[in-house]
Amino acid sequence: MKKPGNAGLILTKALRRVQEQNPRFSVRTLAKKVGVSHVFMGKVLKGQVDLPYKRLPDIMKALNLDDLAAAQLKEVIQEKYGIEPVFTRSKQEKNEDAEESPTLADFEEKSSRAFEALSHWYEIPLLDLLTCNANTPKTSASLAHALGISVDQATSAIKRLVDIGLITINADGTLTKTQKLLRFPMKMPLEITRSYYKKVLAKAQQELENQSQENYDKRLMTNLSIALDPEKIPVAKQRLQKFLHELSLELADGDSQRVYFLTTLFFPVSKNTE
Repeated sequence: MKKPGNAGLILTKALRRVQEQNPRFSVRTLAKKVGVSHVFMGKVLKGQVDLPYKRLPDIMKALNLDDLAAAQLKEVIQEKYGIEPVFTRSKQEKNEDAEESPTLADFEEKSSRAFEALSHWYEIPLLDLLTCNANTPKTSASLAHALGISVDQATSAIKRLVDIGLITINADGTLTKTQKLLRFPMKMPLEITRSYYKKVLAKAQQELENQSQENYDKRLMTNLSIALDPEKIPVAKQRLQKFLHELSLELADGDSQRVYFLTTLFFPVSKNTE
């Protein structure tokens, strides 16, 4: 994949967008908001000098960059200054951790009765909450509060997950996720998975109705319309699966604090034009 381009080009396009809405927003205005001279800002926009890394948040705010533009700009600036991105480890670190890093073979594949864990949207998140904040006691009440469900729902879910072997109740009464890494591989449509996805989409719709800036900043909901050759679909599905798997491992690395849903939709909306 090609690099997103230089910082000046990204910023110039963003500046043009802002100026279409507000013609009075000049290079001087931008420079003032960022805290640099207009001459220096002009050179940044032309790609003649590099934007100081500490000014990155200021210019992203001044130009109201969306997540994609902000990510591209940050990638370019980090590369310029040799700053390692948050989710990318050095080759040395990767080599040192090669034996410890989980692979697909480390995931316990579940089928048959374990699919009962998909009966409600909150049972898989409940499992994952058991791996968050290791020093915090997990009870039906605390899990229910974290997921916004009733204590009865949490208690029933825990019982089901214990029955199908996904949760272990320890001697001291604490709960443990029986296998840390789980997969539910599927090669054909199942009624329980269809029902599960409907509930997950309903949660997404509920989240979409929350219009606060705080919630908007904590989520990503986007959509692409792509004209493609249907023969590329199998490869696209494989690449998406691989990327999502690798991303999940990077995101889950470290001390987890919260559970997220990452739902990917890739489906046809038009008939074959041939």
